[in-house]
Amino acid sequence: MGLSELIGKIRAEGQVRVAQIEKEKNEEIGRIERRVRDDVAKLEEEYRARVERETRLIIERAMSRARLEQRKALLSARWGQIDRVLSLAAERIVKEEDYPELVRGVVERFARKDSVVRFSKADATRFTASPGMDGEPAEISGGVIIEQGRVVLDFSVDRALVTVRFRLASELGRILFPADVV
Repeated sequence: MGLSELIGKIRAEGQVRVAQIEKEKNEEIGRIERRVRDDVAKLEEEYRARVERETRLIIERAMSRARLEQRKALLSARWGQIDRVLSLAAERIVKEEDYPELVRGVVERFARKDSVVRFSKADATRFTASPGMDGEPAEISGGVIIEQGRVVLDFSVDRALVTVRFRLASELGRILFPADVV
């Protein structure tokens, strides 16, 4: 075997080896590309699932807040109506025929000589002509407040309605809002 044959044989083996290395390189690149595609697909799926889960949570929170705000608005409106009914009741109590006699009776029964008797601004002119009924007007819609030193006896219409308000709230609710569950 001559030098040129030996060089040809080495070249041929080198070309075979180059082709083999090229084939191994292409196979390795293919495996890496498949692994990268699989990893990217897996990451995209995980990200999509995470985005969907977080979106669902955000929507659920928003809907929950909206339901809460709606319920708060409805309850506020209901309490507003109940307060309006009680306000109308206070107005009607003060306009009743027996109201002046009732107030005078309370004052006669509970006021002492040293007591300060206070009426609403509207009632102050009506009752101040009577002895012992000359206190400064109080911020009440009706009734009377009797102060005996440190003791305050509150017979105001407002106080009576506040006391009754929560006790009668469910009954008033059923009357005012019969279609709803109160």
